[in-house]
Amino acid sequence: MLLRDSLSSGPRAAISWIHIPSKAFKLLVRQYSRPIESKKEDVYNEFHALTFSTYRKGLSAFNAEFNGYLTKLTIAKIDIDPSLILNQNPAIEAYRAAHIANSFNLTPNSNSNPRSYNLAVEEEEEESDSSSNSSSSSDSNTQLAQLLALKGYKKRKDFKGKGLKTSSNNKAKYKDNKPRRRPRDPALYNSWLYDTGSTDHISNSKERFTTFTPNIGQLRPINTGNSPVSPAGIGSIILEVLSRKAPPTYTKLVLDNVLYLPNIDINIFSRVRHHDSGGCLIKETLYRGDRRCIAVLDFKKSGFFLDVKGSSKPILHANFAFPLGLSSYTTKSIEP
Repeated sequence: MLLRDSLSSGPRAAISWIHIPSKAFKLLVRQYSRPIESKKEDVYNEFHALTFSTYRKGLSAFNAEFNGYLTKLTIAKIDIDPSLILNQNPAIEAYRAAHIANSFNLTPNSNSNPRSYNLAVEEEEEESDSSSNSSSSSDSNTQLAQLLALKGYKKRKDFKGKGLKTSSNNKAKYKDNKPRRRPRDPALYNSWLYDTGSTDHISNSKERFTTFTPNIGQLRPINTGNSPVSPAGIGSIILEVLSRKAPPTYTKLVLDNVLYLPNIDINIFSRVRHHDSGGCLIKETLYRGDRRCIAVLDFKKSGFFLDVKGSSKPILHANFAFPLGLSSYTTKSIEP
């Protein structure tokens, strides 16, 4: 009775279940079951939208929900390319915490007409002229600790989950009770982050641009998570990115339609635009639409930071914390 009624209303549904139940059952399954890809996308989107900066239920509740999504992503019965199966359960806890959702982006993007504002690649092999600094990275990083480190939260006594307390003595140090901007960290200011949530390429230095057009009202504001921000301009930037570790090989990467935001603390390479151009991320390697490698990452040592010639690459460790919340710079264009 319940199956019959759930299919549709009216006598025709009842007749179908009585006379051709197999066909009616298939119709029911087709109508109410959802494809695996759709379910996978829902879980990924929910996980990706979960950010501590906007979470209001406290640290323990966030930790429980975060680990719940990790469990769903890990045990989801989804057909996965055997060569990529390690992406679901890598040995490094730091990678599992912040980046496991990316292992579900397994279907190559078949966009045959990449947008011009994304990537143009030119390979250039060159021996690294600087010795690599070895840095120990703890494999015992907890999932939450890595997430908080990437998002820039330090463990402080006055941390309440909704911001930091400002004592009455400290308020006197600020003009109009507005906190002064903290000094920039040079290591972060020159670094490039492959941001999985940003919809725009962003740079904080006008000197990097090879072509530049000032914003005289033609650019829409973007939402950085706190409030709308108007870019100061737009242009193209050429980066030399490590695309092979042995021997060290750098690839020229041309980013078009890069927004200029002088007050942002890091530079952002948008994963959304990379994917829209036909590119993808598989394990620790970034590919463009024709599956040529354009960059390699090191999740254990530097997370999603690119190794760009002439720029710094932050090193992650158990007690590392950025002096900014990266989620604050997850941008989204504002429609007019």
